[in-house]
Amino acid sequence: MNQRMQDAMQRLEQIKRDYLSKLDGRMGALCAGWQAIQADAGTAGEAWAALHRRVHDLAGTAGLFGLAHISQAAKELDEVLDKLPAGTRPPDADEWCRLQGLFDALLGAALHR
Repeated sequence: MNQRMQDAMQRLEQIKRDYLSKLDGRMGALCAGWQAIQADAGTAGEAWAALHRRVHDLAGTAGLFGLAHISQAAKELDEVLDKLPAGTRPPDADEWCRLQGLFDALLGAALHR
């Protein structure tokens, strides 16, 4: 392997370490967003949008860094969030249950990385 390739590989490893070092903070932001949504019975459109954006970003970036289990859990939650009329009405009981289960699965995947 030539020096240029080695430098690129080292840089990629550094980017991965940086990503992993910030993952706990990202998960904390997700938890805070989920708690805010639960506190106002799911009617705050901005809170839903922020949560959805974070989940969507995590679904994409986690996979890039070899965290397939986190990426998959985030993708499943993202797909459900895509289908909800966020901010227009509170989720019904079945939707809340589904969301909570997917959110818990995402947290579990992040804890077992």
